Amino acid sequence: MHIIKSKGIIGFKQRFLKSLRKLSIGDEVILYIKGKKLMGIFNINSELYEDKKEMFPDETYPLRLKLAEKGKIKRKPFINEFIDKLDFITNKVHWMGNFQGKSLISLEKKDFNLLRDYLNEK
Repeated sequence: MHIIKSKGIIGFKQRFLKSLRKLSIGDEVILYIKGKKLMGIFNINSELYEDKKEMFPDETYPLRLKLAEKGKIKRKPFINEFIDKLDFITNKVHWMGNFQGKSLISLEKKDFNLLRDYLNEK
């Protein structure tokens, strides 16, 4: 996964096609970027499309979505602040295994709301 925030585009490798097909225009997503930080809440603003035009610095990431940020967040917290509270993380000691090799993780409503509410605090 790679995002170009200034253009509102996020790109994924082909292997994530099945997961990406589950997303729809208007869905809310929380972006987590390598380095363990939550980057914000975004709305999906397009259908999934394929574009092989080079725009990312390291790879093509041909599967793309347009995103719109849902307001600015004041802080970009580290994900490890939430490990004990997130149900989808089953191993609280070796929690990074829940993220490795995954560009998309579907969250239950409780986990999503916990993260969204924290990011929306003023």
